[in-house]
Amino acid sequence: MNKFSFVNGADTTLEVEASGLTSYYDLTMDQTSKALFGHANAAVGGDGTGALQLESDAAADIQIVVGADPRFVANSTGIELSGAVATNSTLTANGLLTANNGISLNDASGIAGDALEDNGSGALRVADGGITNTMLSGNITPEKLAIGAGLAEVGGALEVSVDDSSIEKAGGTLNVKALGITNGMLFGSIANAKLSNSDVTIGSTAVALGSTQTSFSGLTGLDFTATPASIGASIGANALTLGGSTSTVIVAGDLTVQGSTTTVDSTTINISSSFTFEGPVDAHQTILNAGTPVADTTVFLPELSFGTYYIPAFEADPSGTSLSVTPAELNLMDADSAASALGLQGADGVIIFDSSDSDAAKKVLVSDIADLAGRLTSASKADGNTLSEGMNFFADLSADAVVSLPASPAVGTMVYVKAKAFTNGAGIIVNRAGSQLIDGQASILLESDFAAVTLVYVASNDWRIV
Repeated sequence: MNKFSFVNGADTTLEVEASGLTSYYDLTMDQTSKALFGHANAAVGGDGTGALQLESDAAADIQIVVGADPRFVANSTGIELSGAVATNSTLTANGLLTANNGISLNDASGIAGDALEDNGSGALRVADGGITNTMLSGNITPEKLAIGAGLAEVGGALEVSVDDSSIEKAGGTLNVKALGITNGMLFGSIANAKLSNSDVTIGSTAVALGSTQTSFSGLTGLDFTATPASIGASIGANALTLGGSTSTVIVAGDLTVQGSTTTVDSTTINISSSFTFEGPVDAHQTILNAGTPVADTTVFLPELSFGTYYIPAFEADPSGTSLSVTPAELNLMDADSAASALGLQGADGVIIFDSSDSDAAKKVLVSDIADLAGRLTSASKADGNTLSEGMNFFADLSADAVVSLPASPAVGTMVYVKAKAFTNGAGIIVNRAGSQLIDGQASILLESDFAAVTLVYVASNDWRIV
């Protein structure tokens, strides 16, 4: 077989006609030789920089043979390794290796298919598990990795940079700082199992997060800052119980009960001073005041039959004095009560208003009334006076004294007239009042010393001398 040799970089040009490429030829080149194949139908040509390239219009396979077997086969579909490649063979390319349809490798190439593989589109990729521990030697430097600003090489090892706002480095360990998690970092729900405290205790009642609790125990206080506030506003007609059967419920401020019926189921109600009963409109009130008790006192309301009753009131302060009068005795004061005959005795009494004591009501014995009935009222009279019921007496007279009887006497009124001494022919002239008559006369005359007369009004306009 013919051999073409370019030795020691000689500047030699060789053209081989396409018709002459009818068999295999050995081409031996040293490292400084150049070979250009430029025929129009050439399969291999030069790229102008000393490198070989496969022309797109190659008419047949080009095989480069070393020894007895071909090593490279080039055709219009690409370049592939062929035959048994010795383990010490080396492929060196000073420039670029260009293949229009890619490069395919098979097991005969010496590169295992489990390290590199065809991606199915004519491109090479690292197969799954293609990088093994034995392929790694020494440390992987940052230059061998594509790392961002958050990674740095310190002492041949990778180190993470933190801004110490929420994450910190402590002893080679990344830690979340205290208060490092903000509301903005949280998204979605946090499961209770991820929390060290999955419930909250109110009073002595533990309430699981996300659950509903309708009752609490162990509370020592319940405060409201909003106004107005309400407790049990939605329980409707159900009962609301405050405290237990032996508890004391204290309302520190004013208590207003709204409703048509208020029931107090208690045997004892203590008040500090008074009850106030509000009228139909908020204008006037009735206050029931306990006053200032000086001893424990029990007051009973009357036990009456069905009906409407009224409690009497005193205008003046009784000053701690209770009434000992009985209902029957009070009923005697009723003007509508039926009268009954009674044999009066001196120890019996009647109620009389004492004019000498601010008209105070007093009990007066019948015996006192009898004494009074036996006595006459007396009054000194003179000329021009009106006579009074009872005794009318005069001083010595030296001139006439003209007097008149009462104008509107009651039937049974008695008038006594008593004269003293007269001189100079004086006397006492008693005239009637209006159309009254005295024993049929308009007047009478007393003319003797120490004269006296008794007159009784027996009927309308009729005085009689007794």
